[in-house]
Amino acid sequence: MQDPVDSGQSPCDERARRLAQEIYAHPGAVTAVARFDYSTYEPLGFEIFAGPYSAISEAEARVRAQTDTGFGTGGGLVGSGDPFVFYQSPGDFGGVGVVSQRTGLSVFGGEIVWDGRGEISYPSSWRPASELRTRCTSSGGLGPSVSGWNLATSSAIQEAELAPVLDRIRETVIPAAIWFGGYVFDTKVILYPRSVGAFDPSSAEWIVFVNGGWLE
Repeated sequence: MQDPVDSGQSPCDERARRLAQEIYAHPGAVTAVARFDYSTYEPLGFEIFAGPYSAISEAEARVRAQTDTGFGTGGGLVGSGDPFVFYQSPGDFGGVGVVSQRTGLSVFGGEIVWDGRGEISYPSSWRPASELRTRCTSSGGLGPSVSGWNLATSSAIQEAELAPVLDRIRETVIPAAIWFGGYVFDTKVILYPRSVGAFDPSSAEWIVFVNGGWLE
């Protein structure tokens, strides 16, 4: 395990260390979730979900997602790997519920609606984007497995399309903080459209899940 390198802004290293202390207050796993504007890739907020390792089945995860996010039992499982992503295809109304496979915690939920803008249902609040910092680097990167899923087209996102948002998440304190106390296992990205019908880039977001944790 290698410490992240500060690229010239001491607040980056400082913030990464503080966040690592929070993440690893108790040994376990973490999913850091960050939101980015679809067009500009500007960060919109983030949240940390840390807990003990507690493997969860797909059936159990569906119930958890439904309870916490409002979506899970009626949706299909899309993509592969961690976290579980349950997508309820909208007619007039649908959405997505996301649950960590390693901790069993819900980590994201949001509506997708016709002729409107779906609301994020989980979590109910987000940490400010300013706390993510910028220009941070981590020698460990985003883990050996990176994948993406487009909820607007129900298809995998190609590597070239993921590159800009992955570059932005690499520059935040999230990978650095996880590498301070453990390992980044993998990263998943979903394109969250918020609306169904004609794609609206002004309301769509990239939701990035960086999964990591402590290992003996």
